[in-house]
Amino acid sequence: MLERLKRYLLIKLQNIILRAVVTDFRGSIGTDYPTVQVKIMGRTGEMESLYPYGITGVPPLDSIGTVMSIGANTADRSGILYHPQTRDKGLKEEGEVVLGNLFGGTYLKFTALGTIEVWRENTLIIADLITHTHNIIIPDPNKPVTTPLDPTGGPVSPPTP
Repeated sequence: MLERLKRYLLIKLQNIILRAVVTDFRGSIGTDYPTVQVKIMGRTGEMESLYPYGITGVPPLDSIGTVMSIGANTADRSGILYHPQTRDKGLKEEGEVVLGNLFGGTYLKFTALGTIEVWRENTLIIADLITHTHNIIIPDPNKPVTTPLDPTGGPVSPPTP
């Protein structure tokens, strides 16, 4: 009897955190929480998608997730999703961060030097969103910019040593 209880508890503990693959997005329209259909260990089920406050999204199919069974109940799942195929592979410096829709190629990149880059369709359109005067410059979106701008809209001269 004790062995059966041990085996039961071990199986429950092993199934608290699992990996899943997104097979369909259910959305959040008409529901309390955004849910996705996932495949976990060969079985299809649903799970709630967890996001940090202020960030939401629709995960692409084949996203992977870390799934937690709430209270060790495999029918009550939540998880954090990630799509490794669209991650930014160009991060090279400690402290660099990318936030956006890498699937569509539109994102912000916070560089290790403290600048903010704006990318659209995988093309750099603003190289430094905040100028040396701390003004935010939004140039003509039809003209790609590769150098920082001063408040008048012209290129900033490099600093002199």
